[in-house]
Amino acid sequence: MRISYRWLNRHVDLGDLSAAAVADLLTRHIAEVDGVEAFAPALDQVRVGLVLARAAHPNADRLGLCQVDMGDGEPLAIVCGAPNVAAGQKVAVATVGTVLPGDLVIKQARIRGVESNGMICSERELGLGDEHEGIWVLPAEAPLGAVVSDLFGGADQVIVVDNKAITHRPDLWGHRGIAAELAALLDRPLKALDLTLPPTGDDEAFPVAISTAGCRRFYALPIAGVHAARSPDWLRLLLLAAGQRPLDVLVDISNFVMLDLGQPNHLFDRRQVAAGIDVRQ
Repeated sequence: MRISYRWLNRHVDLGDLSAAAVADLLTRHIAEVDGVEAFAPALDQVRVGLVLARAAHPNADRLGLCQVDMGDGEPLAIVCGAPNVAAGQKVAVATVGTVLPGDLVIKQARIRGVESNGMICSERELGLGDEHEGIWVLPAEAPLGAVVSDLFGGADQVIVVDNKAITHRPDLWGHRGIAAELAALLDRPLKALDLTLPPTGDDEAFPVAISTAGCRRFYALPIAGVHAARSPDWLRLLLLAAGQRPLDVLVDISNFVMLDLGQPNHLFDRRQVAAGIDVRQ
């Protein structure tokens, strides 16, 4: 099980303890820890830049020449081949000297005869998955020149727990359960959950049948007016740290709840289960 240190802090204040110290506590009192890993360490090196302009590269049809403001001097000229880069975007910039995954050191270079002073990064280039069709566009409110990891609460560490050590403890199959144990060990308050429910509307109840004694209870709630958009970056990064590939906001919320509270759940397309849900062995 991969436990995000930043995610744990959503439930209990561990600010004065390092991830290594938390891992030691877990090993001594709760479950064996296999190791602690830095999550996407490149995020601690790249900074927020503002694309001021994008022009066609004079010697290459598929490349663009961008002027990027880093908030600390003259704009940088950066050659970029991503099709989605555009003026006005906040982007993740690896300046000269930055080390990216795969030990790629960013150097000043001449690309098709034009000087380039850095890289505008995609998610894959930062070790955040396979997305590389375009550059990673950051929130418009991101402070110019800020370290990218600071936009999401700082650098994260992943505590890897041996699954065999918690097989008999389903209460520890989510971040909330691990945080509750740490709160007890440290005599610290567990942060309260917001249990306020949104209005449920007046749709008819969705039909559910249980055809096995192995399932004692199954709830289904119809939800209308949602669509599968991209999740916000804070959610995507937490899921990635926990070893889950983000897909879209509906699937990601489902996985977030499971990894947060240890509560299994699933989202169905109502068009595909129009006759109702029958729970069988």
